[in-house]
Amino acid sequence: MSAMFIVELFKLCISLAQLRFSNGSLNGVITSFQGIKKSIYAAYIFLALSYAAYNQLIFYVMRLVDPGTFALFKSLMPGIVAALNLVAFGKRLTMAQFYCILIQIFGIIPVTASTNPETGKIDFTYGVASIIVLTCTITFAAFNTVYNASVIKKESANYPVAVQNSILYCGGCIFNLAFYFLSMKADDKPFFYGYDNINVVVLLFLNSTIGITISFVYKHGDAVLKTLSQPVVSAVLLFISKVLFDAPLDIIKISGAGSVIFSTMLYLKLPSAPEKSNDTLPK
Repeated sequence: MSAMFIVELFKLCISLAQLRFSNGSLNGVITSFQGIKKSIYAAYIFLALSYAAYNQLIFYVMRLVDPGTFALFKSLMPGIVAALNLVAFGKRLTMAQFYCILIQIFGIIPVTASTNPETGKIDFTYGVASIIVLTCTITFAAFNTVYNASVIKKESANYPVAVQNSILYCGGCIFNLAFYFLSMKADDKPFFYGYDNINVVVLLFLNSTIGITISFVYKHGDAVLKTLSQPVVSAVLLFISKVLFDAPLDIIKISGAGSVIFSTMLYLKLPSAPEKSNDTLPK
């Protein structure tokens, strides 16, 4: 859990370094934070808390399911993000996009469930409760994605992305550190346990650069575009989970996984609906 704080600290340092190079002086960095509306601070404090809570939820979920199944569920993110965009911002779906979402849902069923040959009943690989928690987790992640993208899109003309990121990651440091101490137990390892391995530090730094890059994806693209790499990750992790964790994998689950992955890739290639179009999701 301390790694979450370290990653947020790396992100904060990178964002401040970007401001330092763009402004040319330390005074310029300080000036960048003057005159920022309170609503911006409130939005990013809320988002930092939401991301920190999501991180805690991830720790719980990874005890329930293997990484491959979790990654495959995350392939539903484009559809969930699109649905949230429709509800929150009125962004329309084409019928082709709607069909892709349905294919994703039908494809995920054989990955997570199978028929018991003895009883003839449907058994979920990790239980119904785990599937519900997993679905809620992915929806939570989609909400954070949509909210973050909407704030950056709206405010990027007024405030540089590095300024917005600095506020977000400062809050992220505070909340993740607070969660660490609140959940700490007497027999836990020290905060910096394991950091004497340079590979750990390098891994955390590389992970932090992803967060910085995604912010620019939000600015120049959208929330759905951010999920572009997930189908590839899902395909790789599904087989790695079989090798490393002996997770269930058969022809039915492979075909279900293929449906999710390819329908997601198709969804991402489809053009968005025009602002005023009749080719939208029917009520």
